[in-house]
Amino acid sequence: MTERISIVGQDNDANTANLNQAVVDNHGRLYVSANVSTHEQHHATFHENLFTGSCNLTLSDSNEGPLAFYKNTHSDNDYEFYNLIVSSNAAVKIKWYTGDTYTSGGSAVTLRNMNVGSANTATATVYEGGASDDLALTTTNRVEMGTFYIGASQPLIIPMSGGLVLKTDSTWSLTATGANTNTVSVQFLLARHSAGFKL
Repeated sequence: MTERISIVGQDNDANTANLNQAVVDNHGRLYVSANVSTHEQHHATFHENLFTGSCNLTLSDSNEGPLAFYKNTHSDNDYEFYNLIVSSNAAVKIKWYTGDTYTSGGSAVTLRNMNVGSANTATATVYEGGASDDLALTTTNRVEMGTFYIGASQPLIIPMSGGLVLKTDSTWSLTATGANTNTVSVQFLLARHSAGFKL
């Protein structure tokens, strides 16, 4: 046995309210035809606050060098991260931390809105080690979140799925350890939203 339930919807073509029906069977299953939008697409199209950024580093020696530093400087919004994609021209070790603070050096990085043409901008402080490898971070409150090893020209995707959330004044950073002149890069995708707001 199936029952029909009525749902008042919006007619996108005529811009008038219309009455639609969905079918529910005797197991409580709802039969629908749906257009599914990803969380990233929702941020990009509806809120216009999905951003991307990339940081690069050319190592000057075999010591651990800061590749990227990110700080949420928005007064009341969180940032949620989706993917980090790290790549290198040689085998390197990548470490991921939270809690660092910016000291000096590095090159400032501008985040780009994925809704091209939108006037919305990200409120954040982002630095890369760059070609000078002089990005200095204070590590007093550092917490190591993970270590990854990547091979030459073998990009590593670190999936976050929105699960990494930075509140106001929170930070994350990545470092790389390899050999002199090794080049490393990271690209990341993130969205801004009101604290605790998920849609």
